[in-house]
Amino acid sequence: MILSNFNWIAPQDEIKFVIGTDDDFNQMKAVLSGYYKSGQVLLSPVWETMPPDRLVEKVLAEPLPQVKISLQLHKIIWDPNKRGV
Repeated sequence: MILSNFNWIAPQDEIKFVIGTDDDFNQMKAVLSGYYKSGQVLLSPVWETMPPDRLVEKVLAEPLPQVKISLQLHKIIWDPNKRGV
């Protein structure tokens, strides 16, 4: 991650963090608190290690008004174990 790129992010831009562990979540908070200026923040859970409901609970417990959860719809629509998904 090139942290100086946060200086170039515009309001219409998106910043995506893939969250697989509590440490990932804490790192994301540290990056946002130190570098976030603009843009929509998206958090995407790693389904195998950070179930979506757990990530939502973590977001709701924090003052993170600029954050949205981004789910991989193909894992909701089709069985993740199905070939080609």
